[in-house]
Amino acid sequence: MRSLTEELNVDQGSASWATSVAVGTMLGGGLVSGPLVHGFGPRLVGLLGALLSATGMLLASFSSNVWQATLAYGVLCGAGFSC
Repeated sequence: MRSLTEELNVDQGSASWATSVAVGTMLGGGLVSGPLVHGFGPRLVGLLGALLSATGMLLASFSSNVWQATLAYGVLCGAGFSC
């Protein structure tokens, strides 16, 4: 967490938003991914999750403030991890 706080010039409380949103999205996304796996199969849903996670990680590496990191890692990666 120290490198993220130094990179974005924020305190630990602000930097933890990205991780908190990722965990919430991941847990809430299970409600959506379960029926998707049942309807479309695990291979397609797993591929979608991998694409969302990779896109989120790529965009998070370019984030220059907390809200960008929260959107990229918290929302996209959280949704991808839930698949």
